[in-house]
Amino acid sequence: MKKLRVYLAIVLIVIAMVCYLIPFNSCNNGKPPGQDSTYANLPPVPIFQTNILNSYPHDTSSFTEGFLVYKGFIYESTGPEGRSKLIKIDPATWKIVKEISLDKKYFGEGISIVKDSIYQMTYQDHTVLVYDLGLNKKREFYFDTDNHEGWGMTTDGKNLIVSDGSSSIQYFEPSTFHLLKRITVKEAGVPLPNVNELELIDGYIYANQWQYPYIYKVDPASGDVVAKTDITNIWNQTANQDAVPNGIAYDSAAKKIYITGKNWPKIYEVKFQ
Repeated sequence: MKKLRVYLAIVLIVIAMVCYLIPFNSCNNGKPPGQDSTYANLPPVPIFQTNILNSYPHDTSSFTEGFLVYKGFIYESTGPEGRSKLIKIDPATWKIVKEISLDKKYFGEGISIVKDSIYQMTYQDHTVLVYDLGLNKKREFYFDTDNHEGWGMTTDGKNLIVSDGSSSIQYFEPSTFHLLKRITVKEAGVPLPNVNELELIDGYIYANQWQYPYIYKVDPASGDVVAKTDITNIWNQTANQDAVPNGIAYDSAAKKIYITGKNWPKIYEVKFQ
């Protein structure tokens, strides 16, 4: 029994030393920045407002995973397995121009368009589906991420920019999906988890965070969050707290921003102040 007590005492001492040496981990219950002295001196992330300008109909059966505007049309990727689709919408009428269903084994995820080719990731099947603008499938190929999953995707016009549900954003070459580089998204110096849908707007990456009401504005050079907005007031209009925000689309020609979410009844045209 005495030996057991000595052993337990040693274990407790080791745990205490680990908590002392590693100030931000499970030892402090994952406190966010500002609740731990290590980050007390870091400046808070600025908050910006999101104002609703208009709202438009959205199919409540669409479990939105990818969302973008390209050459005057809205493209949407949905999940989960058995119900995954790729949809093309005309924002002049808000009617579906065309939609296709994915093989039932696939969970459709983020989409992006580079040089008139649509890239649609799958969740855990390591498969990228490639289409023309008429939603005709051209090819498919293998991909992998740090977290071995596909979540959100956008582009800088040259590379595909991908999230995988962690704090990592990874850049891939479109024709091969070869990894080029990665950045870590950080809020006040702390890696931000659950990074999901992505959209590049005026040189910054805007990102949804899965299960949270925030949209983050991220500097792609450093991964630092430079500002964020809370869209709880818009989420509350869905009357379904399980229908999380997940969709940011930017019409660069019309300078319009649209947001939506999983199974939301509406698409919102908004202005980031």
